[in-house]
Amino acid sequence: MSADPDAGLPVKVTQGWLRASHRAEDPELTSGMRPFHRHTQVEPLVPGQVYELRVELLPMSFPARRGDRIRLELTNQDSLITDAPMTHFYGTKVGTDTYHHDRPHPSTLRLHERPRT
Repeated sequence: MSADPDAGLPVKVTQGWLRASHRAEDPELTSGMRPFHRHTQVEPLVPGQVYELRVELLPMSFPARRGDRIRLELTNQDSLITDAPMTHFYGTKVGTDTYHHDRPHPSTLRLHERPRT
């Protein structure tokens, strides 16, 4: 929450999903701003190996003004708070997830900008 008392509560704008073992992209349908995943083969992850995963966010339109903050939240399951009542139970989760964000593994959030008229 913002230190500004007039800022209001955070607003969920969009979301996206990707099962990491279904990360293969279709090169004919993928663009720089939109990965298109085939979901035709399972590619298991090898523990300790780093993978680049591109997640498409659902199309949205939201006015972000100068000074607004954008928060990107990554999680390995639906949020019981922000996704309720549309949550899924995937069984008991075991293991750990590691997110790499450093110089060799930069993270990016690419957003479209509305054309100025």
